[in-house]
Amino acid sequence: ANCTEPLGQFVNDNIMMTNAVICLSDGQSLDIVAKSVKKQWGSSVRSIDVAALQSIETELRDASGESASQYLQPSSDRHSGGSNAARRSAWLFGGLLAMSIIASLLFAALGSGSVSVGEADAAARTAQAAADQTQSEQAQETAARAWLTLVDKQDWKASFAAAGKAFRAPNTVEGWQAASELARVPLGNVLSRKAIAFEHVNAPPRGYQLVQFQSDFDQRKGVIESVTLEHEDGTWRVVGYFIR
Repeated sequence: ANCTEPLGQFVNDNIMMTNAVICLSDGQSLDIVAKSVKKQWGSSVRSIDVAALQSIETELRDASGESASQYLQPSSDRHSGGSNAARRSAWLFGGLLAMSIIASLLFAALGSGSVSVGEADAAARTAQAAADQTQSEQAQETAARAWLTLVDKQDWKASFAAAGKAFRAPNTVEGWQAASELARVPLGNVLSRKAIAFEHVNAPPRGYQLVQFQSDFDQRKGVIESVTLEHEDGTWRVVGYFIR
């Protein structure tokens, strides 16, 4: 577009991508907008909404003595008369909204500063670690539930065989059955079981994972079942079971 009142010579090395450009008709209008922004928000501004921009429109109208929409529309619309009023109104509102969005993004960028490559990499690593943790906990819960299902069925041989080496080594099937008949069987059938906690416990030789369930049984509600697991032969295996 031709500019009849240039404000000066500038070298701009910045790049801005936008879906709208708002042109003011002269330098006086630009000066009014700039002073209004500074007066109302000062240097602490981080966003400008549509209502705020409409107040700037009012200042333009008061200063110019004519509708400020004439400053905020394509010049070809200024001389087309009342038949273009609806189009001007829509263009003005869209322009104000676009300016609001652009200004918000710009001030947010100025306030937070640029994100370095190192910070982006750190954020990506944090997100990946969180995803890996969630996947690991899901695998632990699945293994614990599968083993508890065998216990619920009172299948002592199968539950003993499915447990890890650290569970089987100091025990026998008969000892496991006797302990379960004292502690687990009197609770009755399981009604519900919800995982409520996951924890890594540092203990020799390699540490283990603790999964806790809050469970309801026929004869007792709110039981806490603690299942400890070790990663063995590429899968999670139960090495401890406690009820309280």
